[in-house]
Amino acid sequence: MASKGKGKGREVNISLAIQRSATTGKNRDEVYDIDVVPDDVWLFLFDYLTTPDLNSVSKVSKKFYALTQRPLLRELTWAKATGAQRNVEDWGDGGTLESFRGVVRKVNVKLSYKKVNQHSALVLAVDWELYDSIHHRLLSFTNLRSLELTNTIITPALYQVLEGIPSLRELGIFRCTFIWTYIYFPLLSNLGRQAPGPGLFVYNTNNRTFQHQHGIARAPSDPAQRAAHQTWLLDNTTFDFASRLSHITSLSLKCNRYSSDTDDLPYPPSEISRPAILHPLYLLSIPSLTTLTLTWTPTLAQVFDVLSKNQGVNATMLYAANPFNLALFTPLLAPLAHLRHLTLVVDDLSREMMESIVQLLGHRTHPARVHLKVGKHTLTEQNIGTAQFRLGGVYRYEGPLPIASLLMAESAGSMEEVCMNEASVVLVVLETAIRVAAYQYHRLNQMVLTTTCVCDLVDCWKVSFWGKKDEKSANLFSLSNTFRLFRTVYPYIAREYKSC
Repeated sequence: MASKGKGKGREVNISLAIQRSATTGKNRDEVYDIDVVPDDVWLFLFDYLTTPDLNSVSKVSKKFYALTQRPLLRELTWAKATGAQRNVEDWGDGGTLESFRGVVRKVNVKLSYKKVNQHSALVLAVDWELYDSIHHRLLSFTNLRSLELTNTIITPALYQVLEGIPSLRELGIFRCTFIWTYIYFPLLSNLGRQAPGPGLFVYNTNNRTFQHQHGIARAPSDPAQRAAHQTWLLDNTTFDFASRLSHITSLSLKCNRYSSDTDDLPYPPSEISRPAILHPLYLLSIPSLTTLTLTWTPTLAQVFDVLSKNQGVNATMLYAANPFNLALFTPLLAPLAHLRHLTLVVDDLSREMMESIVQLLGHRTHPARVHLKVGKHTLTEQNIGTAQFRLGGVYRYEGPLPIASLLMAESAGSMEEVCMNEASVVLVVLETAIRVAAYQYHRLNQMVLTTTCVCDLVDCWKVSFWGKKDEKSANLFSLSNTFRLFRTVYPYIAREYKSC
């Protein structure tokens, strides 16, 4: 019987093709001729191979080399300036790859954008011409679904490019340097937008950006010129993320580059830590996000706290000349209404970080499955005994076990897996599990009930000792945290033994 395989709008009768190739030779022990198998069958199978596997298959024969060229173009990586520039030209109008623009599904940009000469000496910290050509080429990939930016430069010009790719669904920004700059002339032309008229801004040909005339931002006296500049300022310093990027459903954001004179050399310092309009955190306001991977840092928490408030017109925040007193600032709102899966990474968890996370995720109207990763924490025993981590929906937790006890109040019903990263705690749990094996299962249940009762009793006692720093109160908080730890671990052990 022939079986049909379905893929990307076509059906391929695989079994008949294989049978035909198998009966080609008179002797069934002969090597089958792969050239007899229809190309559609191989292309159907190649759709399920990764890019490294396709590279290996392309070296098998001339036939496979020809067949794999189109699938290999599904994912592009631009990591070196010279190769990227040549490749961008190949994808251009009249280039050798122009007819394959619709094949590209994913692009990885890992360019530093440093401009060097033939002796590898640094000429410019940022090659804005290459930056422009890369972003211009992204607009030509009509079926692009995924874009990843890693260890590269991002500016507010990125958002208009993302808007110009309606097929884009996945966006990843990893360890990038954020540079706040006006949208420069070449990219404005590529996007079909107007450059500012003379009088207020001067175009700098060296760094290809607009600067204020004589270093001072003044509104033009001519009414027509003033109106034109006002319109230009609104168009290039405001962006409605919610409506203009609603086609993006998956976001990965790891902006953990700090503002330092040495961190990002030879670039200017990364401005990710400076609250500003068009900050990358505004990407969190996209309402269509269903999947989010977020690395949360104290710096981002502070920026989010500032941007989420009504600040009005504040020149220190706008990071833009505003001689017209326009209300350019928009409070950052991250409803995340359609979020279904969240991976949250916190390197160092503190009480302030917990409050920031709750503030960020507190506006969700629908439950989401949360995967929480914590590297370490700075919570004292008193903090652990009294704090509440109101983060619901956590199904997988990785990190110090005491934090898991804080999550149980909100995620007790959804927690499926706890992975501990502290060796000493792991040994204690293993020893406990071995000892439990020697007792009956009902003894374990009794122990859990006893632990719960003692926890409740100790919590009542703690009220009278709150704020005291003597030895008795310290021991009481330590006792409370110990019982909380056991209450967190025992249900998982009991569940495992019950299933045996």
